[in-house]
Amino acid sequence: MANHLIIGLGGTGGKVLREFRRRLFEEYGKEDFENPKDGEFFEYVYVDSSTNELNEPWKTMATNLTLGESQKVNIHSVPTGMLSDLKSYPGLDAFVDAQDVADMNAKIGQSITAGIGGQRRRLGRILLASNLANISNQNNFEHAIRGAVGRLHQKSGQVKVTFHICAGLAGGTGSGTVIDA
Repeated sequence: MANHLIIGLGGTGGKVLREFRRRLFEEYGKEDFENPKDGEFFEYVYVDSSTNELNEPWKTMATNLTLGESQKVNIHSVPTGMLSDLKSYPGLDAFVDAQDVADMNAKIGQSITAGIGGQRRRLGRILLASNLANISNQNNFEHAIRGAVGRLHQKSGQVKVTFHICAGLAGGTGSGTVIDA
């Protein structure tokens, strides 16, 4: 038996997860695609800055393959006060300095939200760091990972988990989050 946690980062990572689930469904059928009989157990976490892509339905042959809410992490924004108080966020302070914040404010404004469109995706590392800093958020990346690992342990009875990370590296959300994931 083996446990596999497959983490999809950004749009490309999400597409890989969707196609992987589709392939498992085609190979093992409706009843067994989540937990194939050969002892391989799978869990998924999908991280993206696009709410639309996170909520897009995944279907094949009239079967819903969409991930559950606990398997999706929306990193769509950064609170405005976070960038103005870098000292309180050591995870951000390690790679963003005051000059970086000034440059970002000049180019995209003070709020990194859906309103800035695709520009937000270039800031994947900041978006993920912001999500991790908010430990009370149940849509936190760490909570999603711990939940997925717990579900794998419960399904298989095994502690060992192999982590697989799928992401595009061309400058979007995936490439910005891959280092910290």
